Amino acid sequence: MTADLKPVLDGLKPLSRLDSPREMIRQFTPNWFAATMGTGILALALPQVPGVGASLHPVGEALWYFNIALFTLFAGLYTARWTMFGHEARRIFGHNTVSMFIGTIPMGLATIINGFLAFGLPRFGAGVIPIAETLWWIDVAMSLA
Repeated sequence: MTADLKPVLDGLKPLSRLDSPREMIRQFTPNWFAATMGTGILALALPQVPGVGASLHPVGEALWYFNIALFTLFAGLYTARWTMFGHEARRIFGHNTVSMFIGTIPMGLATIINGFLAFGLPRFGAGVIPIAETLWWIDVAMSLA
C-alpha cells in the first residue's frame, strides 16, 4: 500500500481511529437524530410530489422503513451512552450547541408516527392506529421533558 492511499483507506474504517468501539457509544450525541428528521420528512414528502407522487410512494415507504431502523439504531446507541457513560452524558445539558439537538429526538420520532398513518395504515390496516397513538403520547412526553 502506498502512503498516498493510506488516508483514503483509513477513511473506510471509521472506528479505526477510536481507542475501542465503546468510544463510539461514549461519543454518540443527539445531533445524529437530525438525520432521522431529514429522512423521515423526505419519506413523507415524496408521495406528495404533484404529478408523480403515486410512483414515488414505494420509495417513500422504503425510506420510512429505513428511517425506523435508523431511529432504532440511534435510540439504542444513545440509551447505551446514558447507561454506560451517564456522568458524561449529563454534561450535554450544559453545552451551548449540542444541547440544542435534544429536540431532534422527538422531532425524528414524529416523522415515524406520521409515516404510520401515511404508509402503515394502507399497508397494515387500522391496527397501526393504536401504535401511532402510543408513540404520539411518548413523543409528547419527550417534547415536554
